[in-house]
Amino acid sequence: MAYTDTIQQTKQNNAGRLAMVTGASTGIGYELAICCAKDGFNLLVVADEARINEAAQQFRNYGVEVTAVQADLGDDRRCQQVSCSREWPARRRIVG
Repeated sequence: MAYTDTIQQTKQNNAGRLAMVTGASTGIGYELAICCAKDGFNLLVVADEARINEAAQQFRNYGVEVTAVQADLGDDRRCQQVSCSREWPARRRIVG
């Protein structure tokens, strides 16, 4: 099997699956979100910075659905609000 076939198979296997990445506006979180998007995962990305919306646009360039949430997950109340809100695409399978 050729390398490009393997990449395509990986994307097909991950289609419709969701990865949640925190700290996705910069640094390691940003790079992890790109890796997930390249592999075909839809994304729920969270960061406490407004630039999460700019990062989300970059992730969409990989052809995946992206939900961006600006929130400080160090705040227990905000963490619970994010996990229970409409921002969370619960109808999808989540990668743990």
